[in-house]
Amino acid sequence: MPPRHPTIPAPLPAAAAATPASSVTIADRLIILMRALRLPPGDVIATIGVLLGYCATRWLMLGGTVAAFAHGNAILTVEHTIHLAPEATLQRFGLQHADLLDSADWLYMLAHLPFVIIVAVWLHQAHPVAYRWFRNAFLWSGAIGLLIFMLYPVAPPRYLPGFVDTMKHGGMDLDDSLVASLYNPFAAMPSLHVTWALLNGSALVRFARAPWLRICGLLWPVVMSLIVLMTANHYLLDIIAGVTLGLCAGMLAQVWLVHSYVPQSHAPSLPQSSAND
Repeated sequence: MPPRHPTIPAPLPAAAAATPASSVTIADRLIILMRALRLPPGDVIATIGVLLGYCATRWLMLGGTVAAFAHGNAILTVEHTIHLAPEATLQRFGLQHADLLDSADWLYMLAHLPFVIIVAVWLHQAHPVAYRWFRNAFLWSGAIGLLIFMLYPVAPPRYLPGFVDTMKHGGMDLDDSLVASLYNPFAAMPSLHVTWALLNGSALVRFARAPWLRICGLLWPVVMSLIVLMTANHYLLDIIAGVTLGLCAGMLAQVWLVHSYVPQSHAPSLPQSSAND
């Protein structure tokens, strides 16, 4: 009798081997995304935690909406007292230039978190040490910001008399949409848009090889500051607080990085971009 050989099953067709799209859960998609981007699962989970915490701040505000409007009016009063209240002037300029205002609305909505993710992925793959700095600064600034949102809620200028809700005016009414319960409209102080724009810009300036990317890094925090003022989503004092938060988080992350990842006898600053990047 001839020797029996094990039967090797024929490979399944690609269509049959693929998992049906209907059975792929959100968790499965996140795992696929993490593997594709090679991001540490712990970092992704921490980031999701910050985002979920932000959603929860809407329901955990000290004093509720009454306090938020009182704080918003108080901030505007302080700005007028010290003659630093550019919000209304910038918004009037935007309302006179519809295309510019539309661009500002879309950038405010779509260029915030996506830019953070793009920079994080780039740093993780090209500058791992700098990525740890960026990750810590992002998470710490987010955690501190969420705490302030709960303790000191602030209604943005667009909710006050004399201002226009430009996103609602342009057909993007967040307060009457599916995402209304997922965002906190009273999270104006500090401006995390500006905080994270500053971190993004700092990363580009320090580690990007192309000169035009470094220039973009320099300009991006300024552009985002003008955007949040023109759209009446933040006050000037919110921007100052956001810059302060970004600088403090960045310095704390630098100190933590030096003492956690670099030997004490060799404690240089973050590595600069190399010609091979």
